[in-house]
Amino acid sequence: MVVSNLPDLVGRLFDAGEFNRVWLSDITYLRIQGGWLFLCVIRDGHCRRVLGWVMDSSQTTSLVECALPMVYTLCGHVLEGLVFHAIVDVSSPALRGGTSARDWGSFSL
Repeated sequence: MVVSNLPDLVGRLFDAGEFNRVWLSDITYLRIQGGWLFLCVIRDGHCRRVLGWVMDSSQTTSLVECALPMVYTLCGHVLEGLVFHAIVDVSSPALRGGTSARDWGSFSL
């Protein structure tokens, strides 16, 4: 099971009432011929707009790291106090053995 020591800074309240206050990262899996494709999407918590995304054949932290430059390009800058929250679905059949969706946690950029 995926375990994180990061706190949940958003307290399940993803919409902070304004743009660029909470960014959410979610990784999902897509069955394709011959295996799995993992899609990482980063969205703004207020408007739910997709700010960045990336796909790869393996689920690693580099998925999020590769999506962030797209976000920075679109947004131009990061506001002080912005919270980045990541979620992983550990029940993914591609990961074998997880039981439920679980928060990785969040941190302030």
